Amino acid sequence: MREALPSCHPRRVIPQQFRAMRLAGSRARAPGTATAASAGKRRQAPHAAGRRAGALRAEAAARAIPARVRKKDLAMTTDTRLDPFRSRLSVENAAMLLIDHQEGFFPGIKSIDTAELRNNIVATAKLAARTGMPTVLTSSFAQGINGGLMPEMTDLFPGMPVINRHLVNCWDDPDYVAAVKATGRKKLIMSALTTDVCLVFPAVQAAKEGFEVYCVLDASGAWSKRAEDACILRMNNAGCVMTTWVSVAAELLHDHLGPHKQPIQSVFNEHLFGYEAGDASGMQRAE
Repeated sequence: MREALPSCHPRRVIPQQFRAMRLAGSRARAPGTATAASAGKRRQAPHAAGRRAGALRAEAAARAIPARVRKKDLAMTTDTRLDPFRSRLSVENAAMLLIDHQEGFFPGIKSIDTAELRNNIVATAKLAARTGMPTVLTSSFAQGINGGLMPEMTDLFPGMPVINRHLVNCWDDPDYVAAVKATGRKKLIMSALTTDVCLVFPAVQAAKEGFEVYCVLDASGAWSKRAEDACILRMNNAGCVMTTWVSVAAELLHDHLGPHKQPIQSVFNEHLFGYEAGDASGMQRAE
């Protein structure tokens, strides 16, 4: 027999015997039997366990990441290679490393025009020679197929010793690394004739050892554009700064009325075609 309710009533119509059975069951439940609330907690337990497991996995992953690259430690790290807003280059804080600018390499360079490459290499070298920046010269197996240094390089640095080595990577040569460290500079401007051998190897190793490395890309070249692109990615991932000789010159200049205006402007006049400065003697320094 069903309970008589108006047809519009929103409640369910429950048979009388079922209501009696439900009532009897609630009275017979033992004190230790789970209630509806505790059953709900049991249903939620797997989800809570999953959340705890996820938190443990995240914690383990965080421990696996070196502390110097964790986001929370980034502001406190002493590794300047992680800082994209590092202090600017200057004649007083940088050294110029001119690597393997040898005549024997030029025929194989295909990623940049040879005349443009020579212009950019000489311009980069002049920046160091005319400002008195510490400079280290090296060559790779000059007595073999690689040949001697470009004559422009030896003319710019008369009497400067050239570290001629048999090792492919100049950073593997103890004499070369000692000469670099003897400059006392942590910022290294690197120009090497071949991007995919002479530049990439020492750049990556020097960055690994904590130096700030600036790679002058348009003063280097490679056997193909793809080869050069691959090495640029590798150096960038190692924390090196990709730059050009004009960008380096402008950063070293810093101030058109500063102490290095004349030597750096002379390089612009000779190698940056169409850009020749006039007389700025009437300009006054801003207070």
